[in-house]
Amino acid sequence: MLSLLGLIVLMHIGASVSGMYWNTEGLFQELHIDRVFHAIGGFWIGAVFFYYAFRRRDIFDVAAHRVIAGIIVLSITALAGVVWEFFEFSLDIQFASVPYAIRQQWGLSDTIFDLVFDLVGSFGAALAYLTVAPRRPSL
Repeated sequence: MLSLLGLIVLMHIGASVSGMYWNTEGLFQELHIDRVFHAIGGFWIGAVFFYYAFRRRDIFDVAAHRVIAGIIVLSITALAGVVWEFFEFSLDIQFASVPYAIRQQWGLSDTIFDLVFDLVGSFGAALAYLTVAPRRPSL
């Protein structure tokens, strides 16, 4: 899990340094690379939740409460996405007077799409878990 997080961080740094986030032409603009990274991050949050929840059944039996587990992982991802958007907003406020600073927030639609793609990635992790994980045996 940490190696995937490391890969995500390296991809983010690479995209920031190379200008992939702010490229308004060509492949990166068509891919909306920011949205792709938000979906990957959402998937990572969901995968981490299910990884630990599956191993700690003494705290929460994920197999018995699959739908509730899906709702919890979507909620955790939504919270993490909102915190990240506040972080981006605070960067914009902090560096507003710097002439060469690059904006993190491009308006409400950018924020909403970021949050939606966080949830899309998390939903993907929930679907992957719920289809692959063993079901609790019926009594």
